[in-house]
Amino acid sequence: MPDSEEASQRTEAHPEFPDIVEPVLDLDLRLLVSMVDSEENRGTSVSITLHVPGGIVSGELIGREEYLDRWDAVATNAGMPGVVGFQRKAAAVLRQAGVRKPNDLPRWIHLRDAAVLGPNGRLFTFPSWRGRLADVSGWALGGIREE
Repeated sequence: MPDSEEASQRTEAHPEFPDIVEPVLDLDLRLLVSMVDSEENRGTSVSITLHVPGGIVSGELIGREEYLDRWDAVATNAGMPGVVGFQRKAAAVLRQAGVRKPNDLPRWIHLRDAAVLGPNGRLFTFPSWRGRLADVSGWALGGIREE
């Protein structure tokens, strides 16, 4: 077998760079997030509890635009005008570069009035929270309730 054929077979069997493997994301949760993100459902929220590494997060699932509005309000109130609009500008640049397409399913989840219950039982609250869908190992509709 000529050297070029051997090299070709080696390359096909063992590519120089491995494929990037992403975790399988929960399709139902991605579709729920996508529904809340949609323009026709702007302002819609859904009470949800998520199991993530290090604890449980509970709050109101909101769309990305509402999350960005809240981000800008927090930045303005904190006296950080340079941060206002940053995420929207970054997303526009990524769309222009073809990195993110408008019809892609979401990879992030946004909550308002989030309560994070850590493994030590300590409760933290945040007006807005953002997490990777890849880090959600389980979820349920509804918030944490004291019995």
